[in-house]
Amino acid sequence: MTPVISVVRSVAPLLLVFEGIEFDQIVQAMPNFPALPIFTYAHIFMPHDVDRFPDCSKRPPNSVGQDASLENDSVPYLDTIRCINGQVRKMLPRLLAADPSAIVIFQSDHGFVVERKPFADFTETDINRRYGNFSAMRLPDRCRAMVSEAMTPVNTFRIAFACLERRAADLLPDKSYAILYYDKLPPRLLRTY
Repeated sequence: MTPVISVVRSVAPLLLVFEGIEFDQIVQAMPNFPALPIFTYAHIFMPHDVDRFPDCSKRPPNSVGQDASLENDSVPYLDTIRCINGQVRKMLPRLLAADPSAIVIFQSDHGFVVERKPFADFTETDINRRYGNFSAMRLPDRCRAMVSEAMTPVNTFRIAFACLERRAADLLPDKSYAILYYDKLPPRLLRTY
């Protein structure tokens, strides 16, 4: 999901049609980890819908409100995270058994939902929670020094590819941008931090 999708859909609504994908669907669709180098990128929709129990069974439709989050209604949110964590724990050992040197990255596109309010009303805590990304990288020892605590997602693949190519990473400044791109309005920069 990027702002480009909103633009494309406004011009050609049927050009990009997709359904949510779940982590276990990615694992099932992957080959049995062939010996060749393989690159897989997937943007899963969980936990956006927060509609799972910890065993990954679906909650009844409309049983979770729009404001489910760690602050407002934490149970469905945490249950969905537990579901995903269980799926990752099943897949990761299989992957690492097939390729002990695999570079593996799990990264969120944003933090959790804060109460629904205009961005202008966000506190510093709200901003840090909403834009605080989860990022976990499994890298060879020789590459771990490239990662910093303050790293932003713009450098994730710069580090991964530099590691694969055995060179120094060409990093960009670690900045974050809050951009509004909803409701058929022109995108606008809300804040840089």
